Amino acid sequence: MQYLELGPRPLIFSQHNIVLSFSPKSACSHVIVWFLLKEGLLGAANYYHEWPHAFRTDVYYHTRVYKARAQKLIKSEGQGFTLIRVTRDPAKRLVSCYRHACRWNLIDHLVRRKVGIKPAEDGMSMMDYYTALRGEDLMLPSKVDVHACAQTHPVWKVGFDRIITLNVDETHLNPGLHAIEAELGLGHTHFDRHPKFDALRETHYATDTPHTGPEPVEALRIRRKQTGRFPKKQLEALPLVQQMTAELHGADLGHVQSGDSQGVLFQPGAATMKPAAARVS
Repeated sequence: MQYLELGPRPLIFSQHNIVLSFSPKSACSHVIVWFLLKEGLLGAANYYHEWPHAFRTDVYYHTRVYKARAQKLIKSEGQGFTLIRVTRDPAKRLVSCYRHACRWNLIDHLVRRKVGIKPAEDGMSMMDYYTALRGEDLMLPSKVDVHACAQTHPVWKVGFDRIITLNVDETHLNPGLHAIEAELGLGHTHFDRHPKFDALRETHYATDTPHTGPEPVEALRIRRKQTGRFPKKQLEALPLVQQMTAELHGADLGHVQSGDSQGVLFQPGAATMKPAAARVS
């Protein structure tokens, strides 16, 4: 049962033996809205709170249906179930995780202790973020905020019949979800008919803005209210960020590519295997 209690807790379809695993900063809000829509819960979620994660954590996991489905999954040990994993390129996700930590008080205590600055007042650089997380256990379960942890989740080790991985940095997100829907008989989602998806894009993404100051971009300290404009591509292109990723989130390297254990979806050369549109999450 522990793997279903560790955040981010997987979602389980009520009418299909399908488990959905996601991680923060991997299109998670978009995917959760897609799941709630499939389950007929999006209206209730919107009524409860504008942020879909509030409904997920406060309501969904406590429902009788979820608890029953969780027990069935546990008893089956994954046999008869399919796992959908929504992932990201580890280095690109690390940059998104850093921006999220600039916006919110997630690892401020580590930065204060290890770097000696106050992110709420001084901002935080990519180097500050790295220094704060070095030596910390970033594998779930972890004492560090889940937004700074590796994507690898204990549920991935369950003996599922099939594992489908949609890496949103390799595969267009909505066409990828359409391919999964068609393969698993989930019906077709018309994303343009649901304003919630557009609302997420309006509020959740920043403008990619190159850094032109004298200091190296990895030393640029970004303050809370400055995250709307963010040097995403510059940071992603740094060899230093690749080194940081190997040290902090090395468990994800080589394990999060788009693919299908049955060799059907997201194979090299398939139509959906194209670079996703650039976003700053």
